Amino acid sequence: MSAAASDVASLSWHQRVVEAVVSPVVTEGIGGFERTSGSGGRRLRVLLDGRMFVGRFAGVSRYVSSLVDHLSRDNSLALSVLCGDSGYEWLEAYPGVRMIGSTFGKRDRRAFRRWMWEELRLPGIIRRSGVDVFHATWNSGIGLRCGVPSILTLHDLIPWRDPSRHFYYSHDSFGYRMATSISVRRAHRVVGVSGHSVADICARFAKACSKTVAIPNGVDLPCVAQEALSRRVAEGDEAYVLYVGGLGSRKNIAGLLSVMSVLWERHGLRHRLLLTGNPSGLPAEAIRELDRLTARTGMARRGGETGANLRDRVEFLGHVDDRHLARLYAGASALVTMSRDEGFGLPVLEAMAYGCPVVASACGALPEVVGSAGRLVDPDSPAAAADVLAGVLGDVDLRSVMAASGRERARGFSWSSAARRLSALYREVAFSRGVRWGISNRVDIGSAGGNSARAGRIDLRDSGARSAGRCG
Repeated sequence: MSAAASDVASLSWHQRVVEAVVSPVVTEGIGGFERTSGSGGRRLRVLLDGRMFVGRFAGVSRYVSSLVDHLSRDNSLALSVLCGDSGYEWLEAYPGVRMIGSTFGKRDRRAFRRWMWEELRLPGIIRRSGVDVFHATWNSGIGLRCGVPSILTLHDLIPWRDPSRHFYYSHDSFGYRMATSISVRRAHRVVGVSGHSVADICARFAKACSKTVAIPNGVDLPCVAQEALSRRVAEGDEAYVLYVGGLGSRKNIAGLLSVMSVLWERHGLRHRLLLTGNPSGLPAEAIRELDRLTARTGMARRGGETGANLRDRVEFLGHVDDRHLARLYAGASALVTMSRDEGFGLPVLEAMAYGCPVVASACGALPEVVGSAGRLVDPDSPAAAADVLAGVLGDVDLRSVMAASGRERARGFSWSSAARRLSALYREVAFSRGVRWGISNRVDIGSAGGNSARAGRIDLRDSGARSAGRCG
């Protein structure tokens, strides 16, 4: 390593972030940009978009952090992550990954401002970084002047179909559509995270279908001792049903509360409902349902309890870190979601990995992820959904079978597999643009178009996955 590189390596993590913000250029010795041994080649330099960590941690943040965790182990890649003006602390655990800072802040998350930022500021950052491939991981980010081979991960098109639920201002809706359509058109490859999302992409952007590939999300199987899993409580005040995810309108929290109301009043079960997030983020219909629960009392027939305020059985947990979330998954009697649409549904997969039985709506990509390992319900029929949930909660043997089936199902989805396929995709798009390095270049990742069963096609595993539809 050169003297200059040695000096850089001696910098503290915070100093490296500051230097990257001030001068986002490639420096030999940071993050594995040294030449590789062999025939004079070098590692393929890949930049991942990590701006979404400015603000709340959501499914896309999990996607990026999981990919960084696995791609950073790939010796054929020199990995960089584009950060905003905050939220980059998690990268401290990856000293071999280069952090490229930017001025992107919370106010830039608004769709129109974000589109302008991606068109006016992002291309220059990408060019100065000296990377070979840019991976836009956040549904857009490939502007008209990107300048390098690019890959776009488009998780879903839900805001496109229903902009009124996602954008208060019309210019934000316009900005979202422009940013998305330009990115799809300019990307050399488009990645959908499920068969459902790929079908949506091909339906909306027919010309992009031939370059679109399905690479499903994954899960890292937990190393949880069997005695920890056995602590799941079957009965009593400590038993709980879990919801993990956002609280927006499409998540149908009002429907979930209606299901629990029927469960408490008709079936007499006393399970609490625990939800991640804060009630301040609830839409109006969910707030009205909470108010109705406050006005009701329920009778737990089995326990003889009367006069209980049903609202007291609902608890919002706020932000939950990974360690706490693992304990919640392992201890829950079931995970329930009544979402009306999902591009994938990571909490469902994570719950199954922990052996938590899943009851989910038959909407979006959820049937594709759950398969036959869980129970699928109609989110618009809370009484019927409550009957299914009651059957799961009241049958210990059924929960054991569902737990085993869920863990087996989760083994079919891994972040290591997703990272390997993306690494191959990086090499493919780089080679198509004449980029050379010391690793074998030729790959065939497949696409949504064509009729061959190549690596790029998602294995739906269950015939039920093919019927995944849109609800509401």
